[in-house]
Amino acid sequence: MSEFRGEFMKWSIFFLLFLLISCGDGNTVVKNRPATIQVNSFDLNFGAILLLQKNTQKISISNVGDATLSLTNVTISPANGPFALEGSLPKTIESGQQQFLEVSFTAKTIGKIKGTLIIVSNDPNRNVVQINLTGEGKEEDIDDEDG
Repeated sequence: MSEFRGEFMKWSIFFLLFLLISCGDGNTVVKNRPATIQVNSFDLNFGAILLLQKNTQKISISNVGDATLSLTNVTISPANGPFALEGSLPKTIESGQQQFLEVSFTAKTIGKIKGTLIIVSNDPNRNVVQINLTGEGKEEDIDDEDG
């Protein structure tokens, strides 16, 4: 029986040491997830606005990975259309942080318009994110008052 107890103690100590080495001191955080992009919406609808009026909306881009997210290219298609990027664009987003992109719509024609915001990043699982942009240009309503 004492031989069994000795063997049991030896393996118990080995197992405890293994757990301590594997888990560290409890304060160590292993960061190994790649940069991971997350956006708050895949659709921005600017609604109907009067010709030559401008509506601006924000879209949030978050990094839910551990590595720094790099935004390598941000464009709008079609180029030189009614949709445009406003202000400065973030180049990097640190782990757990978010940044905002401002997109504007200027009604240049009457009718519904569609576009695409394209974000290219270093996210290895989804390096291209496309966000649908929609808006509508309308004429000013003129009330017929005979009076």
